[in-house]
Parts: sequence; C-alpha cells; structure tokens
Amino acid sequence: MVNFFLLLLSFFGWKPKPLGAGPGKMVAATGSPPTIRPRIYTEAQQARDAVTTLDRFERAHVLGVARPSPDEATAAWLLLENLLLPLAGFLRACTHLGLSWPLCPRGTDPEGWLTTTLKLVAEQIEMVVTAIRSGAVLRAWRAVENIMARDVEHQLRGCQPVVIYPRGPEARREVHVRDSVRSAEHPEGRVIIPRLYEHGRGGRLEIAEHGGGQLSRVTLDRSGWTLSEGWIAVSGPAGRPKPPSDDGDNPRDENTPPAAPRP
Repeated sequence: MVNFFLLLLSFFGWKPKPLGAGPGKMVAATGSPPTIRPRIYTEAQQARDAVTTLDRFERAHVLGVARPSPDEATAAWLLLENLLLPLAGFLRACTHLGLSWPLCPRGTDPEGWLTTTLKLVAEQIEMVVTAIRSGAVLRAWRAVENIMARDVEHQLRGCQPVVIYPRGPEARREVHVRDSVRSAEHPEGRVIIPRLYEHGRGGRLEIAEHGGGQLSRVTLDRSGWTLSEGWIAVSGPAGRPKPPSDDGDNPRDENTPPAAPRP
C-alpha cells in the first residue's frame, strides 16, 4: 500500500530527498560568503581627507558644499596633530595670517601631494614663527623652537645671557618664555622670547621687543613652554634692555626702579 502511494506521488513529479541532504549539507554545498577586508588608509590619504574636511568646514559657503559638523572638524584637527603635527601647525599659521592652504587637487596622488606639502612646511618655518609672535593659536614643534632659540642667541650676540628684574608693577610684570627642550645645558628650557609683559597674572602676553606682537596663552600651554620671571639680557650693565616706548594705551609706571640683576 505504501509503495503504491509513493508510486502515485512520483507520477505527479515528487522525488524523495537523498539521505543526508539536511540544512547543514546545503550550506556546505553553496560555500561560505566572500570575506570583505576593510580598506587600509595610508598616512597620506588620512592627511588629505582631514585637510579636505577642514577646508570644507572653513569654506563651505564658498565651495557650495555641505559644511562638516564642529565635531568632525575637531576630530580632523586631532587626527592631523597626532599624525603630522608640522602640517597641522602650518595650516593654523596660514589661517591666522590669511594665507591659502596647500590642498590636494582631485585626482592627484596623495603620496606626492604630502611629500611636496611637507617640504613646503619645512621651508616656511619662519612664517610659522611670525604667526606665533602675532598671536596664532597652535601647538609648536621642535623645528619651530629651534628657529626661535637661534633668533634669541643671535640677539644676545653669543654672550652669556642673564636674567634681570626690572621690578615693574605686578599688573604689568616682565617675563620671558622658555621652550620644552630640557638638557644639561638648558635644564629649564631654551629662551625663545626674551622679553614680554604679562598684563596681570594669567593675562595677556605682550612681546616687548622691536616689532612688538603678542603670544597666545593657548600656544604657550599646548607647546609645553614655560613663562618665567624677569627679562633676558646680555651680561653686564651695557646689556640691560631699555623698556620699549609706550603708545599711551599701556603707560609705564614712572616710579618703576631701574633693572636689578638676579640675586
């Protein structure tokens, strides 16, 4: 009877499944799905994408594109500073001085673009120093500190520097800046800006040298620089700096005593 029933079903097209042809066998027969490997971005590609994001953040209204969010811009800056600090500092200096950025044109090899850009950064260190001395907010790197330290050595004409204390008012005290380099020769860091006025504790930093300028406290802190009491001058009475002339906005106390050497 059973055989007759199976014969009847086969007449209508039914065929019995072979033994062992369960769900597990079907998966094995079709094979595993192909493995999708994540794309690996090179350093140059990451730098290019970060710079593109920041450029769109700054100029979206000019480019006619959607503006990245502030969080995306912050992440791009952080990536650049961790990946290529000189490039990040150079871009911030360009922004402060109103200069254009070295962008990677569409279709250009990012490796070649990055090589050319880093060469440009190395050639424009003096521009970064100019930006810092005019209040740019950035994090300096060793090449910048080297230039600033050499500039001070040139000002001191190779003589032994000393710290003097003009004893100005607390509201406008005389200070100098040392960099992050620590060595047996410079245990407190090298002098990179010898004369500044600090307008109140923690206040504005005015460069009290020829040409003037100002220093951002954010740059001071992020670069690991130290603000120290007194001015730096060449040893001997002839080397004591003369206070720069004031413009009336910040009149100097007429009762300020003459500079006194470090005790």
